[in-house]
Amino acid sequence: MKTSILTLAFSAFTMLTATAQSTSNSVVLQTQKLSYETIISWENNKEVNASNYLVQKSTNGIDFKIVAYQSAQGSTPFSQTYSFVDFDDTAKNVQYKVVLILMDGSQITSSPSQCLDQALVNCD
Repeated sequence: MKTSILTLAFSAFTMLTATAQSTSNSVVLQTQKLSYETIISWENNKEVNASNYLVQKSTNGIDFKIVAYQSAQGSTPFSQTYSFVDFDDTAKNVQYKVVLILMDGSQITSSPSQCLDQALVNCD
């Protein structure tokens, strides 16, 4: 699995991109922390035998809990984009990751993205 991280900054929010790749599927995770919500979006460059996605969240960087489930389109040569909004702003420091579950039960997991609660909203 090849993993790369690219950070892009914007005036209203910061976006973190983490990529998890296999031979056929590539999952790109982006988190955008706004004042009272975090937008988690991800894209698969082409879904091959994709079953579903799990969005996981951790407040300690170790224990991740599923906070969302999304069915995948299945198999398509086209890029697919999904998103989830986490309105739980009680945690100060959180990490998210997306797990792609393939039809055969195997998994592809994105690198975790970390969002820190600060005066100026920040994901890195």
